[in-house]
Amino acid sequence: MIINRRPQIISLSILAGLYCLSCVDGVSPRHCHTVRNCSNEEVCFTESHYSENGEIVFDTGCGTPETCHSGRNTRYNIKSVHGVDPHYHHSECLECCSSDLCNNQGCGQPGFPAALTRGPVCFDCQQVSHPMLCDKIRVCETNQECYLQKEVEFGDVFYATSCINKHACTSSLQIFGKRRSVHCSHCCQTDLCNNDCGASFSSTTITTQAILTESTTTEPLNRGSQGEEFLILFMRNDPRANGSEYAYILSHIENSSSVQITSSPHLEHAIRSNVDSIVNFTSFINIPFPYNLTCQYSMKEPKAVLLKISEISTIIIFDAFYKHSNDGTLIIPTRKLSTEYLVSTTAYSSQFAIGSFHSKTDVHIKFNISYNATLSLFGKNYSTGETCSISLEKFETIQIDHENGDLSGTFVTANKPFALFSGTRCRSFTVYRCSHMVSQIPPVREYDNEYIIPSFYKNVDTLSQIISPVGNIVNITIGANTKTIVLQAHEYHNFVISPNLTSIVKADHPVQVIGFAIGSDTNDPYMTVIPGIRHYLDYYKISVPENYTDNYLCVIIPSQSLGNLKINKLPVNDFTTVFQKEEQSSGKTYSIRTLSVSHGVYVLKTTDQVGFGLLVYGHKEYDGYGYAGNFVLP
Repeated sequence: MIINRRPQIISLSILAGLYCLSCVDGVSPRHCHTVRNCSNEEVCFTESHYSENGEIVFDTGCGTPETCHSGRNTRYNIKSVHGVDPHYHHSECLECCSSDLCNNQGCGQPGFPAALTRGPVCFDCQQVSHPMLCDKIRVCETNQECYLQKEVEFGDVFYATSCINKHACTSSLQIFGKRRSVHCSHCCQTDLCNNDCGASFSSTTITTQAILTESTTTEPLNRGSQGEEFLILFMRNDPRANGSEYAYILSHIENSSSVQITSSPHLEHAIRSNVDSIVNFTSFINIPFPYNLTCQYSMKEPKAVLLKISEISTIIIFDAFYKHSNDGTLIIPTRKLSTEYLVSTTAYSSQFAIGSFHSKTDVHIKFNISYNATLSLFGKNYSTGETCSISLEKFETIQIDHENGDLSGTFVTANKPFALFSGTRCRSFTVYRCSHMVSQIPPVREYDNEYIIPSFYKNVDTLSQIISPVGNIVNITIGANTKTIVLQAHEYHNFVISPNLTSIVKADHPVQVIGFAIGSDTNDPYMTVIPGIRHYLDYYKISVPENYTDNYLCVIIPSQSLGNLKINKLPVNDFTTVFQKEEQSSGKTYSIRTLSVSHGVYVLKTTDQVGFGLLVYGHKEYDGYGYAGNFVLP
């Protein structure tokens, strides 16, 4: 049954009340990242009560002063006003206050860090029809400000808000020219300042390629996977692996740059002495890391490493330390880390690893294990649906594996942002050799709902996996055939794309899509996150590693912009095309080109600033690697 709903018309002029944190059953008020704009008569409340598990939890939101003044044991009334079904009737605490976000420290709980030790609290929405409709917030780092950017695509106007590094803003207003007022791109420095294009912003503006005039040569800053701060870890490979692991750092400027590499003070001294350093480089550098930095199974270890770079950069890591079992992955910057992830992998030597970015990070792992198998961790056996809770300190890691089962759909959450990597230790889909597979996994909040999936060239087949964070309806089109599937929350679906075919995936709600190259009689499997259409960027700087016999760049680009794509300043037709195809999605025609390239550094950009998707992969005897140019929202 299809229900047609009339669009809701909201008068923005009435949104003049307080902004209050608005969450249910949170571990602490200050960890709520959803806000509600209250009516003029309402105030902010904090209410605490015992959960069914006997734990004190907190509700926050808007309430009337009369309800607040009625005292304790009024949770039913508060939650009725708040629009949530009341399932407890006795409050341990009920407090109200009357300033923006004041309930971050309600009921005696610690609030946000002092203003001098943090950045501003900013609205944090990737796409809203009006900035005042954003209902998500984020506490920025001290080196960040709030930003607001108006964007226009296909004639539709929408707004993006979040945190941005301070020097991605510039006091020069000339860089925007006459387009500045059209694009409404601003930075500001106070709490909740980035929700009004007509407000008095600081005299700073965001420098991004999407809003530069044609005469400017500045490359895009802080878009998607491009950033200045990255958290990396290395997952376990074949037991025979004993060589170096590598991080490829590609600065978006050609001048001198530097990277500061910092590990945990608790890391073994013999390892740390080969990790911590400051390295100067020009344009790009390949930095080796010792093999004993690799995570081991089922133990907490201080093995995450932080890389801070002086200029906006892209990072790809390769655990290329065994001749027949390697893979690589794009690394997303720390500003894109979040608190909810879904594991994606395959059966047999399935594994994932967690890297903590903050101290006192409380991680909760709700397992999904195929074949009704169990998993032993810290002396306890876990089955599907059971949750393991672990507390990690800054830069601590834990890697979890299952020798036979598939851990896909395992839901990992925490009270603070962290990094998740997933893959297999050594997996074979065919009769040929097994190969290590790894990819950093994007947070749930970075998913898209529309994907174009090309098959991997020179592979027997391409296995694709769709995972949904919520109940969902997904349409999968391959050629002339469309299949509709229904997924429950955290459920996944695998399907195969034959050689020389592509697939279109469209979902009612955002999903995660992973591609697995099956391998062939000459190369072994590898995996990568597949970028959604909203992940497409107009600029990439990537590295193709040495020692692979054939390497490929696969671009997915609106057909009208194919002629505007330059690779190292050369047109696409200057490269050997091994596969090409056109696909229709949402009324637009996309060209898919797989190009054969040699090893080296490549800059890909469109002169008309139209975004495109990018996959990078390659093969050698009994080995392969693959990664995406970007898989988080710009």
